[in-house]
Amino acid sequence: MSDPYRNSLYNENRQESINYLVDKSIYETKTLLSTYKMPRSNKLIDCLNGYSKEQLYRLSEINGIYIKKTWNKALLVDTIEREIAKTMTERVCSFTDEELELLNLFLSDTFQSNERSLEEFNFYTLVYPTAVKLGLLFITSLSNEVVTVHTDELRHTINQIQTIRKTQAVQRFKKIERLIECAVDLYGVVSFNMIIQLWRVLYPNEKVTIESYDLFHSCIHIILAQDSYFLLYNNHLASMEFSTKPEAEVFLKGVEHYFQGDYYIPSKNELEDYLEGPFRQNDLAYRRLRKFVEQSSDFPEDVMETIDYHLKFGSGFSSVVNELYESVTLRFKTQNNADQFAQLYVSVMNSSRSWQFRGYTRLELSDRFKGIVARYDNVDSSLLVNNTLEHRFSKPLFDVDLLQVPVHNPYKNVSRNDPCPCGSGKKFKKCCGR
Repeated sequence: MSDPYRNSLYNENRQESINYLVDKSIYETKTLLSTYKMPRSNKLIDCLNGYSKEQLYRLSEINGIYIKKTWNKALLVDTIEREIAKTMTERVCSFTDEELELLNLFLSDTFQSNERSLEEFNFYTLVYPTAVKLGLLFITSLSNEVVTVHTDELRHTINQIQTIRKTQAVQRFKKIERLIECAVDLYGVVSFNMIIQLWRVLYPNEKVTIESYDLFHSCIHIILAQDSYFLLYNNHLASMEFSTKPEAEVFLKGVEHYFQGDYYIPSKNELEDYLEGPFRQNDLAYRRLRKFVEQSSDFPEDVMETIDYHLKFGSGFSSVVNELYESVTLRFKTQNNADQFAQLYVSVMNSSRSWQFRGYTRLELSDRFKGIVARYDNVDSSLLVNNTLEHRFSKPLFDVDLLQVPVHNPYKNVSRNDPCPCGSGKKFKKCCGR
């Protein structure tokens, strides 16, 4: 039997939480970018005129628009307006269908009631900050109230969205977006120039002009505004699987020291395969390991997610075993079964493309770095056997510490399947551990 008082309290607390998070998102976005006056009209150029020069500098930096600080405000506004208008279709199409529906609800003044809905919460926390950074929405204060203005160009583009999605410009943008996703998955941290180099591998016959290079650069910044990646120094993108931006920067300095500009360059066929799905899926050793895990664990997806995470970072076998042991997602009845897992995992480690090695495998680097290939006789899987009472890691996975980058991880004692320390109620891997 339901308790009306308890239900009322739950709904009240839920509404209070929604209000708090919406207000927080609006405040943080307003702190980042806000105009000091209402625009004369909803035209993009008039909305941009509401920014101070300092805010225009910030907007141009976020969007990767080249300007000079010696320019007067009129020239700044004209330049930024031209660059945003030129890529308006790509900016709008960077949102998912669900996000565009939320944006439509906002434009139609649906969010007017005192009690904020879940849709309003999702709009202000997921869509709103990005739309402001992309120059689609503008925030100002009027009589101590926050007012958000949308541009005529935004409304026109959304009204034409079905037609626009079929255009060559949007199809190209989606290809760039997917290529970036693949490149970050392959390298962990990747430079803008490397992304363009991969594009040339995919489309060797396409003529590259200054105009197409600038458009490519703009597309990367549009994708960055979605907060999907960290932007590091010297125009590098980093995976959000790093705990923090400083951690990603430390990692980048480490791999730069040993590899400088050297990345593993996939062939055209390999890249086309990567665009279809994760690049590990075609590795025979990886498929064998996955099959073994599926037969051995009640939580195969959780186990493979942990394994994939450590393969990307090039972690030692002991790191993987420790996490699997703590999360209790993989246990074996006999030492023989655990040894089978270890043998399969070491084989995958040697053939897997790792962030730590700029996309190369250990086998491909064996001539360059002595001792880098993992050996099965150096690992201990006993912790994964049921009823094991002690830790018995007697040897390192391999003798070389050449490429071990010292990274401070504030969540090192948090398992990926634990509740997130931030209090969101989600698993760590689905929240701050992303």
